[in-house]
Amino acid sequence: MKLDFDAIAPSVLKNFQGGQGQLVSRRYQDENNKITKAILSPGSSIGMHTHGTTSEIIFVLSGEGEMRIDDTEELLRPGDCHYCPMGHGHSLINDTDEELVAVADEYAVFGRVTPEQKVLLIKTLKENGEDAYVIGEIIEGNDSVILN
Repeated sequence: MKLDFDAIAPSVLKNFQGGQGQLVSRRYQDENNKITKAILSPGSSIGMHTHGTTSEIIFVLSGEGEMRIDDTEELLRPGDCHYCPMGHGHSLINDTDEELVAVADEYAVFGRVTPEQKVLLIKTLKENGEDAYVIGEIIEGNDSVILN
């Protein structure tokens, strides 16, 4: 399926995740992924934040920026791919005079869990405002926890 980001209405986010300046985001979202084309304005940043229930991949299309992940700093340029695993934190700083354009994919997949763990995962994710779904078997009698 081809995604036409130009056909998706932009969201202008100020001081995103506690950062500074402006981020323009065009996001496609379904039950499995959040795929975003983002433009980080010159002199802007995305604040340090932790991915508690998802991992994120960021692919830089144009511009440059400094990525901070945990205690490491990385310079990102066009063609670079950054990965932030679930449970880790990162921030992105565009301290250049050009826009930083990137595509990001945020996703969560849990495999090889027991039916009881599935119920706990779904309840916890939903309590935290996340969209959560189960693929595969569930415990008879507990369907309402997962489906509601």
